[in-house]
Amino acid sequence: VSGGGGAGAGAGAGAGGGAPQPPWVQVDAVVLMCGTNDFKHCLTGRTAAAFHRDLRLVVDEIRAVTGDKCWVILPALPMECATIFPPPLSYLAVYGSDLWDEQKRKIEDAANRIIFVSKPTMESMRADAGVKTLTASDGIHPNDSGYAAWAHHIAEAIAPILGGAGVTLCEDGE
Repeated sequence: VSGGGGAGAGAGAGAGGGAPQPPWVQVDAVVLMCGTNDFKHCLTGRTAAAFHRDLRLVVDEIRAVTGDKCWVILPALPMECATIFPPPLSYLAVYGSDLWDEQKRKIEDAANRIIFVSKPTMESMRADAGVKTLTASDGIHPNDSGYAAWAHHIAEAIAPILGGAGVTLCEDGE
C-alpha cells in the first residue's frame, strides 16, 4: 500500500484530537466467521440473545475501523459437515448452530450493509469441492476442500451485491 505517513496513517485521532478516522485504505467487505465456538458455551448458560448482543458490538467495532460503506458478511455455518457428533448429538449441534445463525440473520434485518449468507447444502459443497469428504481429521472443522466449497458458496451469494449485476466468479486458475 502506498501513501505518506507510514503504517497506520489516517487511522488515528483527527486533526483536533477528535474521534479516530476510518483507515486510509478502503475496505469493501469483511467476512466474519463466527458462532460455533460461542455456541459451545450454551452448556454454561450462554444464550443466543447474548450472542446477538455481542455480535452487534463486533459489527459496530468493524464499522468504527472500516467506515459505514464496508459490507459485513455473516455466513451461516455448515454444521452438517461436522462428523465428530454421532446422532442424536449431531442433530442437536445442527439445531443449535441454526439458532446462532438466526441471530446473524436478525442483524442483517436490523442494519445496513450486512449480508447474511445462508449455509450451503452438503450436496452443493461436495459438488463444488469435487470430493465427498469435507471435514478435517478433528471431525469439526472443514478441510481444505470444505473451506474452498464454503468460500465458493459465500462468493456466489455476495458477488452480485458487491460487484453489481452480471458479475461472474473466477474459477481456479483464472
